[in-house]
Amino acid sequence: MNASSVPVDCVVYDSVLPWALDVAKKFGLLGATFLTQSCAVYCIYYHVNRGFLKLPLTGNEISLPGMPPLEPQDMPSFVYDLGSYPAISDLLLKNQFDNIDKVDWVLCNTFYELEEEAAEWLGRHWPLRAIGPTVPSKYLDKQLEDDKDYGFSMFKQSNESCIKWLNDQAKGSVVYVSFGSMATLKIEEMK
Repeated sequence: MNASSVPVDCVVYDSVLPWALDVAKKFGLLGATFLTQSCAVYCIYYHVNRGFLKLPLTGNEISLPGMPPLEPQDMPSFVYDLGSYPAISDLLLKNQFDNIDKVDWVLCNTFYELEEEAAEWLGRHWPLRAIGPTVPSKYLDKQLEDDKDYGFSMFKQSNESCIKWLNDQAKGSVVYVSFGSMATLKIEEMK
């Protein structure tokens, strides 16, 4: 990092990797967590994490600030069907909140007008910025001709249209962000 002519100032990381903030702070960098789901979903996660929404769910209606009334089946499956996905549940309801109160920014995959009430509510608890939605270029401005899918793959070859687009931008005006992935590996794959 020190040898780069364009130094790193901030680390943007997927919220399920909270250790990245610890690394950023160790090097004196700013840290921004990226919430890959909507503000509404993170309102639910927040309330479960803080113990305001008790599990298992009881009753027919759930009222959360910044959200319309919800029914239990409106919840994420691992909240509604407690114990159905324990590894995912721990990751999304516990681990990603380990140090979220220490971040410089919380970036959410939404736009303010879409989830105004939920964004306002979360913004009272975190330094929230709506930066999405993250949608393939095909559905927006079509500047990246090969950007058609929501899926990401670290095994795709360099995309010529991306390189061309990058080369057309002013020096120092583009930020590269990698959001990682989540996978369940078999024991044989871990060896």
